[in-house]
Amino acid sequence: MTSGGTDSITMTLKTARDFARAEKGQSGLAHIVLPQSAPPAFDKAAHLMDIEVRRIPLKTDGSYEADPKAMGEACDANTVMMVGSVPNFPNGVINPI
Repeated sequence: MTSGGTDSITMTLKTARDFARAEKGQSGLAHIVLPQSAPPAFDKAAHLMDIEVRRIPLKTDGSYEADPKAMGEACDANTVMMVGSVPNFPNGVINPI
């Protein structure tokens, strides 16, 4: 059980990182892939967990939506999480998850 948004995000990142280490044998620097519109709490939690953040620009069509294709291209063997929000943090857009 967590007590708020930042705490929930921190515990989620810790769980993803620890799972990748224990179950998948991941040994390099873990990273997460998220859209530019994801809450800044992910940056804070990633800093605490020693996880690299890869923020991906939003679609360029003016929709303010995440770009799942670009996010997928940013993933590799050390990706422990891909983040999406419905609705997204700054403006309530429904991302194409």
